[in-house]
Amino acid sequence: MSVQETFVSLLHQNNTRLTQHAQDIFDTLKSQKRPLSAVEIYEMLSDNGSKIDLSTVHRTMERFCGIQVVQPVYRDKATLYELSHHFVPHHHHFTCTQCETIYEIDTCVMDVLESSVGDLGEVTHHSVELFGVCNRCV
Repeated sequence: MSVQETFVSLLHQNNTRLTQHAQDIFDTLKSQKRPLSAVEIYEMLSDNGSKIDLSTVHRTMERFCGIQVVQPVYRDKATLYELSHHFVPHHHHFTCTQCETIYEIDTCVMDVLESSVGDLGEVTHHSVELFGVCNRCV
């Protein structure tokens, strides 16, 4: 199934209409290699001539989170968004606290920790965010 077909399928499974704004937001996220804030998405769309409101971007991101089109990446100043595991391989992030560059980390060692949950319940997902100073800023 293509990325677009997966997107449409997730919307359909969750009784969500495919609007032009939703498609534009999805395409913007798909074109980027880093998580984006709602304001960044809004600015990119506005710069490309879209007549979208910031509130529409926020509502769409909330809806996209609920149906697992995107996953949030929490920061002190803003929530960032990136496509979910339905569209990109599982990964984590290392964020430089000096230049604020976000690097993807493809290695995941959470299997051991998740298996230790045992009788407490079933882990459905996890998030690991690492912070420090990148080699460019050292």
